[in-house]
Amino acid sequence: MTYIDTWIQSEAALAIAKTLLHSLWEGSLAALVLAASLRLIRTSHRRYAAACATLVVIVAAAIGTFFLMAPSAANRTQPTRVFDAGLALTASVAGDGLTDESPRFVLQRLLPWITPAWLAGVLLFNLRQVTSCVAARRMRRRGTCPAADAWQNRLNVIQSRLQIARPVMLLESSLTLFPLVVGHMRPAILMPLGVLTGLTTEQVELILMHELAHIRRRDYLINMLQTVVEGCMFYNPGVWWVSKTIRIEREHCCDDTVVNATDSAHAYAAALTALEENRSSRAHLAIAATGGHLMKRIRRILHHTEPASSPLLPIFNATLLIVVLAGMLTAWPAAPAEPEPMPVASTVGASASPAIASALPEFTAAVPTHQNPIPGPVQNAPRDSYALWLEEDVAYIIGDEERAAFLNLATDQERDRFVEQFWQRRDATPGTADNEFKEEHYRRVAYANANFKTLLASGFGWKTDRGRTYIQWGPPDELEVHGAGTHVGPDGTIRPFPFQLWLYRYIEGIGADVLIEFDDPQGTDEYPRVADTRRR
Repeated sequence: MTYIDTWIQSEAALAIAKTLLHSLWEGSLAALVLAASLRLIRTSHRRYAAACATLVVIVAAAIGTFFLMAPSAANRTQPTRVFDAGLALTASVAGDGLTDESPRFVLQRLLPWITPAWLAGVLLFNLRQVTSCVAARRMRRRGTCPAADAWQNRLNVIQSRLQIARPVMLLESSLTLFPLVVGHMRPAILMPLGVLTGLTTEQVELILMHELAHIRRRDYLINMLQTVVEGCMFYNPGVWWVSKTIRIEREHCCDDTVVNATDSAHAYAAALTALEENRSSRAHLAIAATGGHLMKRIRRILHHTEPASSPLLPIFNATLLIVVLAGMLTAWPAAPAEPEPMPVASTVGASASPAIASALPEFTAAVPTHQNPIPGPVQNAPRDSYALWLEEDVAYIIGDEERAAFLNLATDQERDRFVEQFWQRRDATPGTADNEFKEEHYRRVAYANANFKTLLASGFGWKTDRGRTYIQWGPPDELEVHGAGTHVGPDGTIRPFPFQLWLYRYIEGIGADVLIEFDDPQGTDEYPRVADTRRR
């Protein structure tokens, strides 16, 4: 077992994986609520605040979900305390013995790998963001020159008008195609070459006012926090839609600041159009990338009717995720109804450890090991229902002498008589109509087939080690169920994989306080029986 295999099945990794899955429907639901709210909110400032609040809610919901998942994951480091061993087996199989047709079976196998895949994605996305920040800082130092003093003075006047106390530097850049703000503590406005001379003075002042509005609103800092959330929740389409809405409404807020401060909507729309024309003359491809968004802004500034942003994407995402999760829940096979389990003499507690330790030598000497879990095929018996009865129905309870005697029978009448006497010899109440031993035996076989079946056992639970143990000796008196994680076994060694401890107070022919350990190191739900736990 490698360190990575151990870590991905740790309590924290599994809690993160479950949080990521839950955050999908949480993000889509939050985006759906935001989309419905935007249909009712008219002002850009309130729409922006609603979008930012939605993003905060998504992050808070993810954090809260993690803390809800973490205690349940941490509890797996402690043994499950069982007051009814028969019912405990049913509960443990509901989490461990899924069929390979179940969607949750696949999900359970993929769950440990969700966290490392997410961490790899977070690393890649944040590396991209760091690269962008470094490039933005480099743009401030390379290919730039201070603007003329006259323009710097005009910028200072606009700063005073917008009540911005921090000094802002105005630079001309040969590396940018559009005006942008760089930095938060010492902000600078980068203007493309030719804008200050190619546009009218009024148009340049309106564009500068728009950029100063970003500085006053601290949009550069908020945008950095926003990109961190995007990097951490890159897998969530609801987050991307909300984040896109925030950026759109941010521009609208700054546009409204300019229009309200100057009352020159047409002049500002003309300034944006001239700015786009200046950029298109330098890079034609830039028009296709941002022209549509610019036209929406211009129409909005001029109060032309513009359809509201469509909420179809969050609605589709939320509906799809709800349908998928509902399908996974309904596809989970229900636990079959079982007869009443055998009574349990005691419960698992701290006193079980000494009994477990003392039982190890006697158990390993008397109990058959996993290397020969079931008898081999019968060589001389006829290949019919009698052979199936011998090889499957009573494979674990028939003695060697009885097996040899059955193989020597020549007629079906003799075999029928043998089967009848086989059950009569084991009937605790001979002479009555019911054979309790036979009924209990077939109940155990049915229970094993329903609850312990695995792919390796070809779908037959009686072929597994847990099935054989249950058929031979019934439900244990005490049961400890340990999920994936780091646990200490009864012999003091580390178990980074799921395992179960079955303790029988007494087994006839073997002795008292018999411990049986079932380990699942390969994650196949096979749980082979451990022959000698002292050596693991």
